[in-house]
Amino acid sequence: VNNCVGFSNYKYFMLFLAYSLLYCVFITATDLQYFIKFWTNGLPDTQAKFHIMFLFFAASMFSVSLASLFAYHCWLVCKNRSTLGG
Repeated sequence: VNNCVGFSNYKYFMLFLAYSLLYCVFITATDLQYFIKFWTNGLPDTQAKFHIMFLFFAASMFSVSLASLFAYHCWLVCKNRSTLGG
């Protein structure tokens, strides 16, 4: 991402981060009910248990990562700064 995000496409990078974060939060929220059933043994004993657990943790970790990156870039935009140059 070093030289890919510049002044001309920073808006699209911010939109990409925002939409990616919203999607990961949506996936986490919709999988939460099945994840709770997984921990309370409310799901049948199938291979889907692994998929539910993996999906929840992957979406959660991506949400945390994207949220921190998006928050940092929102702070940069508010301060009228960028990560370009030095």
